[in-house]
Amino acid sequence: MTVLSTVDRRVLGAFQCVDAITRQPVLDRVLASTGELDLRPKANGVFVVFGAPGMRALTTQFEPKLPWPAPTPFIVSLTPAGGRYLPRRVSIALPRSPTPMTDASSSMIPQAVTLFPSAAAIPGGNWAVVRASVTRGASTNGIAFAVLRLVRDSDSVVLATGMSGSNGEALLAVPGIGVTSNPNGGGAVTTATIDATLTALVSPDTLSAVAADPGWLPNPDDVLDDLANAGLKKNSQAVKIGRGTLSHVTLPIAV
Repeated sequence: MTVLSTVDRRVLGAFQCVDAITRQPVLDRVLASTGELDLRPKANGVFVVFGAPGMRALTTQFEPKLPWPAPTPFIVSLTPAGGRYLPRRVSIALPRSPTPMTDASSSMIPQAVTLFPSAAAIPGGNWAVVRASVTRGASTNGIAFAVLRLVRDSDSVVLATGMSGSNGEALLAVPGIGVTSNPNGGGAVTTATIDATLTALVSPDTLSAVAADPGWLPNPDDVLDDLANAGLKKNSQAVKIGRGTLSHVTLPIAV
C-alpha cells in the first residue's frame, strides 16, 4: 500500500553573484564555503539556503507564523573558478522575508553579491577601462584587497567599483559611454570624454589580516558601507575616460 503525505518546505533565502561591471549574473563556477549554512547551487548560479543554525522550524512552515524573525548575518566565502573574478567573503542575511516578490527583501528574490574582475579579466570592446596599481607608498609593493571607486566629477555619480588582487592590481571598466553634453561652460557643446576621480581605500584591518594570513579573504562591503570612516587609508587621482579609452593609474597609499 502506498501512503501519501504532505511535506511543507520553505527556503530561508538565496543569493546570486553578479558582475561588478555589467551587473549580469556570473555563470562561472563559484565555490561557496561556509560551516553554518546548507547551501545548494542551481545551474543558473543561484545559491539557495535550505538550512541555518536555529532556523529549522522556519523551513517547515508553508504558511509563515508571524512575526517573522529579524535576519541574522552569516559569512560565506566565495572562490570563483577560472581567474576572471577575485575571491571574497560576503555577509548573507537570513531568513529573508516570506513576502511576495514585490518586496525587495523577499525570499523569492536572491540577494545580489558583487564579484569584482581580476586584472586578468578581458574587458569588453569600446569599454572605458582603467587599470590601477595600488602600492605601499612610493614602493612597487602592491596592496591586496584595496577597494576602488571611480566617480564622475560633474555629479558625483559612481561609475565603477573594483578591488585589487593579491598583487595590488585592479581592473575597472565603464561600458556604454557615448558622447555627452559638456558640463563645463564655453567651448564645445558635447564631449567624448568624462572627467572622473579614482580613489583607492584600504582598511587597517585588511592590512593586518593579510599580513597574518595570506589566505584570508576580504568582504569589500565592509569598506563600501563605511566610506566616512576616518581610519581608512586612501589616495585619489584624476582620470579622463571615454569610449574605448585605456588608462593606467598608480595609487600609492601611505600605510
